[in-house]
Amino acid sequence: MWTLSCSLKALPVISQSGNGTPKEGDSVNLTCAVNCSHSSPQFGWFKDSEHLPTSGSVLHLPALTVEDSGNYSCALKTDKTVRSETLSINVEGGWDVNYPGPICAVRGLNVIISCNYFYPKPFKVQTVLWCSMKSADAHSLNPPYVYNSRSPNSSDIFQYAGDKQSNCTLSIRNVQFSHSAEYRFRFLTNKYDGKWTGDPGVTLEVGVLMCLGQSPVFTVHLEEDDSVVYSAVAGK
Repeated sequence: MWTLSCSLKALPVISQSGNGTPKEGDSVNLTCAVNCSHSSPQFGWFKDSEHLPTSGSVLHLPALTVEDSGNYSCALKTDKTVRSETLSINVEGGWDVNYPGPICAVRGLNVIISCNYFYPKPFKVQTVLWCSMKSADAHSLNPPYVYNSRSPNSSDIFQYAGDKQSNCTLSIRNVQFSHSAEYRFRFLTNKYDGKWTGDPGVTLEVGVLMCLGQSPVFTVHLEEDDSVVYSAVAGK
């Protein structure tokens, strides 16, 4: 919860309390108070000089979005010339990609990299991309990509299991040693400056199932297309 206060007086000033920058999903309270003597003052609120329908000493902004960014001020309803100075609120858009921790996979099996991504609501995702840092440039801005939603050619190995809303899950079939790398997800929106790459990405290490001890004590039978999650020792 963010709490912001302004003092309404002859030369009003709005001061901010709290640390950091508001992000999407946060809530903000703007509180307007009169320091001089005034009986039962009533207040009005303004955003970018436009009058807001809310009245009262507290303006509550729940679940912020980037559209709430702007310059806010309060004034006395009985005398709108007595107005506070403006307070600028810049809501961070919430651009982010969430990956799992490092993945250790056994050669020949299928791997699922669970992934979610976030962006400001006014934007709409048009293109989704996955890249391997073995072949991509340092900032993942250019091809080659292991998956490109704009490409007419689909891969039998790298398959996108996500969508263009929030899920960026990637499936890798029949993983091999050569697939060991850092993988990053990138997406492009309908606006020129609406682009994001999840950096750093997720690390995949492909190895072989090793049996610890002098002799094996069990045998594991795996069928083609099995998917297994391991917490085990892997080696090449």
